[in-house]
Amino acid sequence: MKRIIGGVAYNTETSTEIAKHEFELTEDGEDAGFEILYQTRGGAFFLHSLKRTRIRDEADPSITRAREANSFMPMSRDEAQDWIMTGDVEVFSDIFGDPPEAAEELSPESTIYVRVPTSLKDRIEAKAKAAGQSVNAWALRCLEAGASS
Repeated sequence: MKRIIGGVAYNTETSTEIAKHEFELTEDGEDAGFEILYQTRGGAFFLHSLKRTRIRDEADPSITRAREANSFMPMSRDEAQDWIMTGDVEVFSDIFGDPPEAAEELSPESTIYVRVPTSLKDRIEAKAKAAGQSVNAWALRCLEAGASS
């Protein structure tokens, strides 16, 4: 399926599926369907939603019809990552890196201050930007990798 939004094409056939969220029809006929997060070949993100709704016939309530509605929503990289991290989704392609492992802790966060040379700081910022992450998120992944080896 292809949609043009703001003068650019969002095409599900040429884009990569990143993650999917499915929801089922409720007993009272509410929406069912899915949302799929895609990344285009150019690196843009978009969410394709398909909602199916049952509609009862006004003349004969025992008759229901199904109605489908497709929608496309462009997303920034941060919005796409937030959608994955806060939703109940199945991830197909983990382009944002692994999130921190779930753990039971008395204090969920701690702070470490590290002094580094300016040249190292510049390289760290460049690596984080290239990975599409904040310096904090990028450094956290590096520290987790180092601590687990």
